[in-house]
Amino acid sequence: MVEQPYSSQAERAVLGSMMLSKDAVYEGVARLTEEDFYIRDHKIIFNAIKNTHIRGLEVDIVTVVDQLMLDNKLQELSDANYIYTILEETITPSTVEQYIRIVQDKTLLRYLVNLADSIANGWNKQEIEDIGDYVSKIENDDVTKLAVCTVDEAAEL
Repeated sequence: MVEQPYSSQAERAVLGSMMLSKDAVYEGVARLTEEDFYIRDHKIIFNAIKNTHIRGLEVDIVTVVDQLMLDNKLQELSDANYIYTILEETITPSTVEQYIRIVQDKTLLRYLVNLADSIANGWNKQEIEDIGDYVSKIENDDVTKLAVCTVDEAAEL
């Protein structure tokens, strides 16, 4: 299995920016999903930020930690203080669009890696009886459609 592409630094920057800026919250919630985050702790924190926003509350460190407790997710973080580390590392939320783009690019790369792995596994397991049928199946697969579109188009799927 190939190591999956991701950027821990970009993921942390997005999350930290979202806790510092209302504009960053809107951008992040509109353009990202839980699946865009590779690191489990980041998925949990993103969902807490999103849920805080959905509840109509201002997103900041206090409301996000409160949301994590409401969702019984704080104890699921590898380190309960990790969220504070993310916030301390965030330099400025003004470049959140660049961070989001990096996270989206890594998501697309993971889809491509998984697609290539799936094709290789199908070939290695000799599950391919008719190459034409196999190519048609791959072309119609949602992951393939995602892989051949742009990152902006992928965000809309």
